[in-house]
Amino acid sequence: MLKTSTLGVVAAAFLAACGDDDDDGTGSTGSGAGGNGAPSNGQQLKLVQGWYKGRDVKYYDFGTNTKLASGNTIGTAPIYVLITGSDASGNPRMVEGQGNIVAVKPGDPGYSDLWRVMMVTVPSGYKANDVKNASDVMSSGFGITETSMFVNCPIVDKARR
Repeated sequence: MLKTSTLGVVAAAFLAACGDDDDDGTGSTGSGAGGNGAPSNGQQLKLVQGWYKGRDVKYYDFGTNTKLASGNTIGTAPIYVLITGSDASGNPRMVEGQGNIVAVKPGDPGYSDLWRVMMVTVPSGYKANDVKNASDVMSSGFGITETSMFVNCPIVDKARR
């Protein structure tokens, strides 16, 4: 079981790897918007003004989001994070340079902006990005662990980049 402290480690990986619809058919996400609101292509996202307890706040509007499923629930989709194992504190050791892998993109049945993190433990000797497709993850025989972590990483359509 992953510890709650791993959320920061995993979140950092998603800031680097979520958000780009590279549309190359691999289902692999590339560099997207960073935590500062600057997409990798240098374009700035517009901050929107709002209120919290009478105080001015700003937030990012990423556009349309996942529609509610039956019972007013939000559907999720898996996002596969490749790791080599965990350190002594239980934090995952990410495969350096590996992009996270998804099976759906906007417009596909089952797409969701909200992703359930699935840790995929690869064997020693694995080279980053040898696997770039969700179907290859599923047929690889690698250990897959469903976590209780969710990340909000809407894939950015090429037209919006």
